[in-house]
Amino acid sequence: MERKRHLLLSPGFCVLYILLLVVLISQLLLIPAVYTLKLDFWAGNILFKAIILLVMIALNWLLLKQVIVLKVTLSRPRLKPVIIWGLLFILIAWFTVTNRTPIDVLQAAVIGTIAAVPEEYLFRGVMLGGLIRAFYVAHHRHAKYQLLFCIGLSSLVFSLAHLSNLPAQGLVITIAQVIQAFGMGAIFAALYIRYGSLLMPILIHFLIDFVITLVSGPYPKEAPSDPNAITMTIVHAFLIAGIYLAIALRLFRRGQNNEKFLARLSHS
Repeated sequence: MERKRHLLLSPGFCVLYILLLVVLISQLLLIPAVYTLKLDFWAGNILFKAIILLVMIALNWLLLKQVIVLKVTLSRPRLKPVIIWGLLFILIAWFTVTNRTPIDVLQAAVIGTIAAVPEEYLFRGVMLGGLIRAFYVAHHRHAKYQLLFCIGLSSLVFSLAHLSNLPAQGLVITIAQVIQAFGMGAIFAALYIRYGSLLMPILIHFLIDFVITLVSGPYPKEAPSDPNAITMTIVHAFLIAGIYLAIALRLFRRGQNNEKFLARLSHS
């Protein structure tokens, strides 16, 4: 009996409980409550994301107590690629911003923030950290594959979470988003492991959503109806996901030996 109780309170099960509770609280309580306030698109989304972040923090504290590492300690070799990628994103954003109004830029910044912070806290901070506690054993001969399993599973759940956008943007756009989100999730997970701070995936997640929002706008796009357009949308999603996965694999190869950070997550 004691062994069964210990299993049900293990990190893997606690991660599952937190995910289920976040979904239930969101769908059954928060979304209806925010809807009854009759707020506009922006106020409603900001309020919902702020409350759900507090819910995630509370659930982590009550059930899992997973350490969330925010401190950044970058040596020069690690700092160089961050600067390069940061400058690249700034360059892309600059060319995008020049054709946008200050309101467009502000809206993109809001979308980037309310997406990046709660999603990275849940899927990388809580879920990836909890999975590493549950399945990763340092110096084990299969440690590399255990870590890849944790990254893959957290990325899969992250991508499937985007199915919640189905009512707003239709099947084709949502499927494309789910495909791309798997690759994005792998990058964010690899960044967390590589640099040992949740601030890194939060920053990159913010920049990606910021640029995408500036290019496409903050509201859901109209789904394509032409068969050729549908095919190209899905093919494009797989290509983007493939690029993301290639980048994630490169980051993983450089970060899989970050034993001090992995030990900190494993022994929360």
